Amino acid sequence: MCGGSMKNSVYSTGKAAAAALPSCGPKDTGVEINGDCFYLGDSEVFFLEGERQCVGLGGHLATIDSEDTQSKLETYLRPFRADAWIGLSDVLNEGTFQWMDGSSLGAYTNLRSKLSTSDFVFLQATRKFQWQTAWMTNLKRPLCQLTGTAPIITKCGTNDYGNMIGTSQDCYAVMPGPSNFRDSQYACWTRNGHMALITATNKDEIIKHINLFGYSGVRDYWVQGSDPSVYTELKYYELYKEGTSSSGAPNGAVCILEDVSASTPCSSGYRYDSGSFKWVDGEPTDDANGVFWKDGQGVGNIANGKCAKLSSRRLYWINMPCSGQNAALVCKAPAAA
Repeated sequence: MCGGSMKNSVYSTGKAAAAALPSCGPKDTGVEINGDCFYLGDSEVFFLEGERQCVGLGGHLATIDSEDTQSKLETYLRPFRADAWIGLSDVLNEGTFQWMDGSSLGAYTNLRSKLSTSDFVFLQATRKFQWQTAWMTNLKRPLCQLTGTAPIITKCGTNDYGNMIGTSQDCYAVMPGPSNFRDSQYACWTRNGHMALITATNKDEIIKHINLFGYSGVRDYWVQGSDPSVYTELKYYELYKEGTSSSGAPNGAVCILEDVSASTPCSSGYRYDSGSFKWVDGEPTDDANGVFWKDGQGVGNIANGKCAKLSSRRLYWINMPCSGQNAALVCKAPAAA
């Protein structure tokens, strides 16, 4: 005892101090818990910027699926005294929480009994790291769960405009924009590609490309949806959920690039579309008076082909099928900025 009238006493709980958790992650400033590396980012960022940083390190915003993991994270986070984003939200279905890796909330939860009206979950430092919700544009430090090493990036496409991730054979180019749909489509064509068709199979890969190479701020992205009659975008505020917009919206875009060679010197594009012929870059043909088509050819003769061939004899245009025919090619591809 010491301190006179202000004396204090020190007692033992009889419990051994918890063993220090193994270090991991950037500069060994993370901790290993149950085989995964949990790492608290240095800066306060938006929710999706936090996910972007975690993807670049080889993971996602953290999933917490047990009391043991929660307890060990509290020990790790306590010295930082900072709120931390985790990978949980109910933005896609109000009241149904889902982790960023696609898994459901599961049996374990540390959500507070009274949540705010927003959708994105963080660990609240002043409430013993209970789970609370906030707007995705609030600033918090990201808590990453690193399940592997940083992704291996391979340049690809004409002039290395695109990137391939890991063992994938698909070459994507993310255009940060902002541009309307038509200009974004043209940007894909000038890079020997086209707007990426999004499917259930490649959606995660496309979003990964956006996280790694997209604009580091609030931005939606043009893609090609299953219905070509509408303009499809991936919505930032809904974790890149598919939606539609007007063609003039200022978005980024995701292109898929094609290999070009002596045998296939031009990338694919659009030809006959919705009752008229267009150039591959989408521009309408200047043939209102029919002066370029041979008599009987053009829109009225699409049964004989939806592509056009320039006759070497008379220099007029005639219909021809878009496949199964041989002809020389003239490509137009202005240099991309």
